[in-house]
Amino acid sequence: MKLGSHLNGNDKLDYSIPQIAPFGIRRFNQSNFPSTIPFLDLLLAIDGRNHVFVHFEINENMYSIPFSEAIGAIVLMFPNAFGQITCNPSVQRAVRLAGKNINGGLHRARSLLDSRLRGNDGSVECAPHSKEHRMSDILKKILAVKAQEVAAALSAKSLPAIRAEAEQAAPTRDFVGAIRSKIAAGKSAVIAEIKKASPSKGVIREDFRPADIAKSYEQHGAACLSVLTDEQFFQGNADYLKQARAACALPVLRKDFMVNEYQIYQARAMGADAILLIASALTLSQMAAFEQLAQKLGMAVLVEVHDGAELEVALNLKTPLIGINNRNLRTFDVTLQTTLDLLSRIPADRIVVTESGIFTANDMKLMRDHQVHTFLVGEAFMRAEEPGVELARVFDVL
Repeated sequence: MKLGSHLNGNDKLDYSIPQIAPFGIRRFNQSNFPSTIPFLDLLLAIDGRNHVFVHFEINENMYSIPFSEAIGAIVLMFPNAFGQITCNPSVQRAVRLAGKNINGGLHRARSLLDSRLRGNDGSVECAPHSKEHRMSDILKKILAVKAQEVAAALSAKSLPAIRAEAEQAAPTRDFVGAIRSKIAAGKSAVIAEIKKASPSKGVIREDFRPADIAKSYEQHGAACLSVLTDEQFFQGNADYLKQARAACALPVLRKDFMVNEYQIYQARAMGADAILLIASALTLSQMAAFEQLAQKLGMAVLVEVHDGAELEVALNLKTPLIGINNRNLRTFDVTLQTTLDLLSRIPADRIVVTESGIFTANDMKLMRDHQVHTFLVGEAFMRAEEPGVELARVFDVL
């Protein structure tokens, strides 16, 4: 079964060759593709006419398929694939020879994809825009597991007991102050993440030593740390946070999914200086209560949003830290445009923290050119041989 046009002899993408007709969303199904297509090795690109294509390789042959109509259906059928897009060498070479820019094409294609998923052009049927429907399946699973974890933790240690531990914990470090200090010095404020794995990427770092990573981050200019403590989905652990904090003087964010006040006390008891609240997972009343408790315990709060509706809710909180996650929770697609699109709606007294999708100095410069100076970065550092060195290379913070 031949799909789309093959690269011609001189290795240039020939967009003049008639492509296969776009699959309509109602008649798209997995059988339209041979099972040999490596969905984890795709490249989104875009041609001069703003047509989105996916380039892939089968049996050493390069193919190009337009998804101007079906790209939304692809995401619906394979929601995890777009969180794991990589560019193999032959794809990079082909697109380069065609005079196309891979990174620019990816950003534009992803922006178009996001537009289509939101139903802006009517080409893709979308789920209703209620919180229940917007929430990704993986997030629903994570939150269900969190509820079970809290129940198990309560049976092992009562709420009064964990509250006492939290109230007796060592004093907190100034998370917001560390960020403001970097910004005041004209530098990027980097919240450097310690993360072993993720649901969409699997294990990110095999050689995982939290204390060594924390030291490396501190030596190379990080403002704060973020440590994953979720065990089932991110292979994190509370001990990783303790080890990282003990190894340096940086303030530490507990990166987890908060669903109960027990976890707030738990965070302080393990040494956290800040917690994360995810707007797509909580109501405003829940976030306000968790924020009040965290601040009572001396911890800062980073509230994370993914779109304008969540931002509107989050701005009701007192915290100055507004995190914008550039990853779409339904598709795992990442675009820095998410941060840029929301900036005009954020008051000047808030600190914007851009999260996900920062991999290069150009990504950093794009954000700083738009007055975004605080970054939460994990994967780019975790995949490097020396995380701190990579931090300094990308952000030039020393």
